[in-house]
Amino acid sequence: MTITWHNHNWTLDGERALYWPLRDTLILGDLHFGRSTHFQRAGIALTDETHKKDLLRLKRLLEKYRPSTVYFLGDLFHSEYNAAWQSFSNLILSFSPIDFVLIQGNHDILYRTDYAKAGIEVLPFIQEEGLLFNHEPIEDANGLGVLCGHIHPGIIMRGKAKQRLKFPCFYVQEDQMILPAFTLLAGMKVLRPKRSVRVYLPMGENVQEVTKN
Repeated sequence: MTITWHNHNWTLDGERALYWPLRDTLILGDLHFGRSTHFQRAGIALTDETHKKDLLRLKRLLEKYRPSTVYFLGDLFHSEYNAAWQSFSNLILSFSPIDFVLIQGNHDILYRTDYAKAGIEVLPFIQEEGLLFNHEPIEDANGLGVLCGHIHPGIIMRGKAKQRLKFPCFYVQEDQMILPAFTLLAGMKVLRPKRSVRVYLPMGENVQEVTKN
């Protein structure tokens, strides 16, 4: 699905990713690689299946768009170094023509040398083309369009049988676009959008708009 926001065209991908044609840039938020391994160390029984699925989804996106640049909007790796970093960095290094940039989030605590070995540049934010790429939402960015993650936005949809289902979403405000967490292993902060907010649900193969009229 293609939308126009802040005078730019954007492709919303059903795999919870955003593509910016003007700069041939793929944008993802909150990948949290290594999360299952981190919990395993704490004695919590989680399998590595989600990590493997997330790696495969990322690989498919890189092959699909073949972007010149990828922006990770923070929380790329969940915590301290663990074995999951190696499989992730091996994937990144296999796409060496792409420039990978991490906008540092609160979970990004690895040594800079770890990122450098994987060919990932680390920055606090990026400002270009009237836009600000940041990890956390910003209430007032002086007219810039803010693209961010951090809060794992989600909404509750109600069915005809009164069932309540929670979905991740792209949460598009006038001056701020909050991306869904890329990882399948993430909680969500339920938002209650006002009528001025556009909401899009990534559904794997497609994206569905559920904006209130």
